Amino acid sequence: MYESLETLEHQAMRSNLYEGSPLSALDIPPNADFEVDTVPLNEIVPDCYDVSRNAYAIVGRKLTGDTIFKVASNRYKPLLNRDIVNVLREVILESGLNLKDMQVAHTFSPDYAKYRCRIIFPNVTIEPKLNDIIHYGLNISNSYDLSWQFSSMTLAERLWCLNGCTTSDTTFNTRRKHTSSLHIEREAQKLANGIEAFYDSEGTYQRWINTPVSTFAVNELFTNTLAKYEQYGISKVAVKTLDDLMSDFRDQSSNTLWSAYNVATAWATHVNNTRGGFKPNTQRTRHSKVATMLNSPIWKELEESRFGECPQF
Repeated sequence: MYESLETLEHQAMRSNLYEGSPLSALDIPPNADFEVDTVPLNEIVPDCYDVSRNAYAIVGRKLTGDTIFKVASNRYKPLLNRDIVNVLREVILESGLNLKDMQVAHTFSPDYAKYRCRIIFPNVTIEPKLNDIIHYGLNISNSYDLSWQFSSMTLAERLWCLNGCTTSDTTFNTRRKHTSSLHIEREAQKLANGIEAFYDSEGTYQRWINTPVSTFAVNELFTNTLAKYEQYGISKVAVKTLDDLMSDFRDQSSNTLWSAYNVATAWATHVNNTRGGFKPNTQRTRHSKVATMLNSPIWKELEESRFGECPQF
């Protein structure tokens, strides 16, 4: 059985400590705050089934009844969402960040197996370009059904138009499997270092603002990164994705690396799941592709202006 890091008495004391503070917004909603156990599968299924002794059911002890989320090996160690946010709260408090107007959004899958906590600090900012404000933020993801590893990342959220739409990019992130080697305190502490990476990114953004690129070069970039996918071991290009990205790039006010970057982060952030599904799933996948793009050889070449002088279409 998984034991929470805190007793109910400690939880009550902590709740009183942060009552009235912006940090109280990190409290997990009651219907989503439950214990999670790992139970030997042979204790659940009938004797007629041949079940490995190393197979364990991940069971959520919800208020509405128990839910079996998934079957895992005996190496799996669930991490409660409650414990994550409590440690995160301590890290934020010790960081000295300006908490005024702090925004917190909790997102759960319908069965509460997946969880995302998104925090934005509107008063912790950089301004790489006049009136182009970027806010600091944090994003935490966790799951009980093996679909997501535990992940923590810092965000750079940009106000990109007058109607308040934002795009975001991860500036410092980590992902870890749910095993005994996962220590939430250690992972959360990494987020404290992320604030330095956030401030350092201002210089990088300013270089991108001053790096011209051609439409041809950006088309090559998106073709070989964001619009690229594998099918049966064969690399293919998602034509509609490429068309949408290039259309957004042509709508930008300037042909720079900064414009290409913002088109990419907008694509990753503003997801329209027309076929249903859990929106954060798509966002996680797209943000991962953006991170891959930023580390790709073609992006590095664009940073050095090797492709930037290619003729425009």
